[in-house]
Amino acid sequence: MLKKLVLHTTFLFLVINAGAQIPDLIPSGETEPLELTPFNIILYFVVPLILLVFFLWYRKSKRKK
Repeated sequence: MLKKLVLHTTFLFLVINAGAQIPDLIPSGETEPLELTPFNIILYFVVPLILLVFFLWYRKSKRKK
């Protein structure tokens, strides 16, 4: 019984605390789609793909040793 009471009380305080973290007076802006400029294409598509390929190659070479 005490365990249930402690769990419910803890959950209640967590919910109150999480609700208190929502900002009230900060204006929310309109989100815009990503512009497909050459810099953005390289930064958001090519670089992560190169990093992924390098990581997979590194992991494969490390397993062989």
